[in-house]
Amino acid sequence: MLKVLVIEDERIIREGLILSIPWLSLNCEVVAQASNGEEGIEAIKTFLPDIVICDINMPILNGLDMIKHTMNDYRYEAIIISGYSEFSYAKEAMKYGIQEYILKPVDHQELTQALVRLVNKIKEKKVFNEFINQFSEKINILKFKSDGDTSWVVRKMIEYVSEHYHQKIIMSDLVEVCKQSATSLHQSFKKETGYTFNQFLNLYRVQLIISEIIKDELPINEIAFSHGYSDMKYFYEVFKKITGYSPSEIKRIIDLKRK
Repeated sequence: MLKVLVIEDERIIREGLILSIPWLSLNCEVVAQASNGEEGIEAIKTFLPDIVICDINMPILNGLDMIKHTMNDYRYEAIIISGYSEFSYAKEAMKYGIQEYILKPVDHQELTQALVRLVNKIKEKKVFNEFINQFSEKINILKFKSDGDTSWVVRKMIEYVSEHYHQKIIMSDLVEVCKQSATSLHQSFKKETGYTFNQFLNLYRVQLIISEIIKDELPINEIAFSHGYSDMKYFYEVFKKITGYSPSEIKRIIDLKRK
């Protein structure tokens, strides 16, 4: 259940917002309410809301100043409510990644639609964080095994991958480098890392490709090609198998993460 904080200085409007939205159907609950920015700051610190619905023009401390004081530290999503005359303030709030802006008088259907968008955005961010944590754990395990109790042969194979991942790599290349048979190399690598060589190679490449997708400087196909994948169908199959997502899905989630 996502936690919602409603901050509005006019009691009738505040209660109307709370009573008019089907919170349970949105997987949300209103955990607190406040009537000005100072109360809002304390409520944010206490309840750690996922979503803040906030009026701009409030006494003591306005909504924009409250956002400035809390957004970076508490990383909630927000919906700004404002009158026409305060639109310049709303535009400034958008600098903090707030894109949901609703004019008074509040249309409750419009507010519900904005909440649906934010709920979906929060879900996708959580999916992305879980994915990054799981994937990072895999990489850390690989790093530990490559730096720790591994033979010189396996270390040489991993070193070769780190230097030539952007090229086509076949086992005969490693046979020549390590001066051992392909069968011996396959067996040693699997025994010491828990991965086949091909699994490791794909995992290594996909790790770097995700880093490039996060940078958002090149199209996905160009990134894949520069990391050793000439067959795009094969690349997409490998990427989905390792991550559980297609490259475009990961890019979309990363883009949402930036907002």
